[in-house]
Amino acid sequence: WSSDCALPISVEVAANQLQVQTSETQLKTDIGSQEITQLPLLGRDATQLEKTAPGVMESSDRFGTFSANGAETSQSSFLLDGVDINDAALEDYAIEVNPDALGEVAVIQSTLNPEYARNSGAVVNETLKTGTNNFHGNGFEYYRDTFLNNGNYFSLPGQRPEFHQNLFGGTLGGPLLKNKLFFFLAYQGFRNRTGVTQQTPVFSPSQLAGDFTTDKNTI
Repeated sequence: WSSDCALPISVEVAANQLQVQTSETQLKTDIGSQEITQLPLLGRDATQLEKTAPGVMESSDRFGTFSANGAETSQSSFLLDGVDINDAALEDYAIEVNPDALGEVAVIQSTLNPEYARNSGAVVNETLKTGTNNFHGNGFEYYRDTFLNNGNYFSLPGQRPEFHQNLFGGTLGGPLLKNKLFFFLAYQGFRNRTGVTQQTPVFSPSQLAGDFTTDKNTI
């Protein structure tokens, strides 16, 4: 062994998720942009991520939304960048935001801060992304067509109901004045054209001739 030999040195840095939030008393679940875009979303509705929070379950009522901590589904409150986007008539969200445009979805369930009021259920606060010094964005399209779907059981051969659906859009952000002014744009479009196979009861030949004696519905 020589004093000139250098021993190998390794440094390990571990960044674990914060388990206890000491700066606020709210019971809150933060869902980041990576989770929003990678988790499956039926209809690209980011509010469905509310059910990933503890104490939240899907409802079985006519609203079809979610219940937090046993509250009624109509008691949830929806915000976009802190602005109320509740539909007063349906007690649901009035604006469906492109999930790719969201930087965070916060589901706040208990011990609400003073800025949150209105309802006794969960507060779902969606936060939009912002521009940066680098250009960034994405594009997407989800497409369904007639030949991709099974035909209706009662459809005649070669007469499958028409079905065309396109869900498309994208985002773009970047600098207008570096380090000073930024922009961020997002768009999501939906186009749907659907036909159905419908059975319509018609009179039988005997009924057309005025004979209703075999009609089971005749009293």
